[in-house]
Amino acid sequence: MSLRPPPYDWAAIAAFYAAVHYVNAFLWEQLGIAPQDHRARRQLVARTSPLNRVVAPYDRLTAIGWDARYTATFSPSQPRVREAVYLHVDAIRAVVYQTLGVSPP
Repeated sequence: MSLRPPPYDWAAIAAFYAAVHYVNAFLWEQLGIAPQDHRARRQLVARTSPLNRVVAPYDRLTAIGWDARYTATFSPSQPRVREAVYLHVDAIRAVVYQTLGVSPP
C-alpha cells in the first residue's frame, strides 16, 4: 500500500480512542469522573464494575493503538485491526451502552 502511514495504523489508533471515549462516557455518566490520563483511566477500568469485565479488550486496544502510533516498525495486519474494531471495541461499547441504558445506533 502506498499510503504512509498505512491506513491500518490509523484504524488501530481510532479503535483505541473509540474505546477511550466509551470508557470516558461511562465514567462521567456513572461516577462523575474525568480521568486525567491513560494510566488513571486504565486503573478505573480495572476496578470499576462492569468495566472490569472488558479490561482485557481495553488492554489489547491500548497495546495496538500505542504500537500503531509510536512504534515506527509496527504494521498491524488487516485481521488484527478488524479484531480490534469488531471484537474489542464492540465489547466495550456493549457494556457501556447496556449500563447507560442506551440503544445501539
